[in-house]
Amino acid sequence: MHSRRVAAISGALALAILTLAGCQKPLPIATVFSGSSSASREALCWSPEPNRPPKQADCLFGEASPAQLLAYVASIPVIPARTIGISVDPEVAEAGWSVTVNGRPLNNRLIKSTYYRFALSEQNLRRGSLQLQIVGATADGALTRGSWVFELTPEDAASSG
Repeated sequence: MHSRRVAAISGALALAILTLAGCQKPLPIATVFSGSSSASREALCWSPEPNRPPKQADCLFGEASPAQLLAYVASIPVIPARTIGISVDPEVAEAGWSVTVNGRPLNNRLIKSTYYRFALSEQNLRRGSLQLQIVGATADGALTRGSWVFELTPEDAASSG
């Protein structure tokens, strides 16, 4: 009786190990917050190896059309001068990451924490939506390991309560 139970447990463990070996680790998530709005997305591209940039196979959409990519980009309403927060997985923060808005860097060093916050002036938002890009660095900080894209849309402060 005892040997049957040991055999059953051993079989279950072996099955569990095989099942886990077939699972692919999920892509890291980035979340953008502003006021009561937030959106989270998996990386558009992420290299499973910390020392190399992503290959085409590491990208969520492969050879997606621009329309498919735009449908994936989350839009976040923001109010001028209010805090915008970004949260990334610890795996991203470990090597460092950076943020650009419409291609302009918000800081000149890699961020090594899981949270970063900033605000945009009314002048920044006057022309309409802005593209926020988060770029995760490789372990040596020299290359891009992954990226996320969000759209910041101006929200009228009077309509937000």
